[in-house]
Amino acid sequence: MVDISEKSLEQTIEVTLLAGGPDAYPGGEGLAVEPLDRYENAPGGYRRRRPEDYNKELCLDPGMVIDFILATQPKVWERLKQHHASEVKERFLKPALRRD
Repeated sequence: MVDISEKSLEQTIEVTLLAGGPDAYPGGEGLAVEPLDRYENAPGGYRRRRPEDYNKELCLDPGMVIDFILATQPKVWERLKQHHASEVKERFLKPALRRD
């Protein structure tokens, strides 16, 4: 019998997103899984995050934002780091708080 509950749907989505990545689901027996060859950039781009990682004041996950900047704009990040030193992360995220 196929489990058609919302929890099963959520697990299926998570298993598919995590497949082949660093947070791959340790077992997915019994869950429906989409074949990865249907997606151009699969596998492995999705990372499991905890609710505690989300900053409500900033309305984003600061770690995920910094990881994205490091992966896509490393030269710009290095310049920011040279200018702001150990405060680079806080200074980078601070403008998000000051949009008055």
